[in-house]
Amino acid sequence: MKNQVDRVVVGYDGSAHSQAALAWAAAEAERRGRPLTVVHVLDYVGMIPSPMGPFSWPDVDDENFARTAKDGVELARKSATSIEITAVTRIGQVAGTLIDFSPGADLLVVGTRGHSEFTGTVLGSVSFTVSAYAHCPVVVVRGRSDLPTDGLPVVVGVDGSLCSDEAVLYGADVAAASESPLSIVSAYRTFASTPWGGRGNSIDLESEGRPNFDTVARESAQNVVLAAARIAGNAYPELIITEQSAEGPPA
Repeated sequence: MKNQVDRVVVGYDGSAHSQAALAWAAAEAERRGRPLTVVHVLDYVGMIPSPMGPFSWPDVDDENFARTAKDGVELARKSATSIEITAVTRIGQVAGTLIDFSPGADLLVVGTRGHSEFTGTVLGSVSFTVSAYAHCPVVVVRGRSDLPTDGLPVVVGVDGSLCSDEAVLYGADVAAASESPLSIVSAYRTFASTPWGGRGNSIDLESEGRPNFDTVARESAQNVVLAAARIAGNAYPELIITEQSAEGPPA
């Protein structure tokens, strides 16, 4: 959506989780001095009666449909008083519609779950899709948005790829802007942690004159973390940066 360039865009359906996302997005938009767009999407396909049993159809007349986004605007204005806040309503598939707003946007914000299991405004399945396919940075607000964050680090997972380098720079920018430390983490898997490397199945390849793969994996993760720390440090020399390599699944 061309008119959403340089804006913070937030998906909103009136649920508690989307309210948390809205509060976070409003505060971030005001901090950045960017306009905020509150997007409410209704997916009629998601409201087709389920074979699992009957349910009551929600009230989806035009007035009530538009009111949800407008209520979101009024809620955001209670905390963000210095920025432009607008409401947008759309009918369509939720994740795809939000992704359509992402090109050129500064930030796209969603909650973790939505209003009900039967409406297209459910954000639980949306957050993963939006995070994977949006054309701008995405924030998924989990839990309460009013908890104090002073002193808490910005954490970035890295793997040495070009996308990872972009994530480091973005994380460093967020950390510097919020005067927070930056924690850079890389995960690695040892031979013993793989399905075929359980108890009794370990192989000491180093004794055969070959490198120990556990050592290689650990050192590789450490090098990735150090390289990422250099990228962040070059961009923000005053930033407090910690590095950590951890054995285990990346997630």
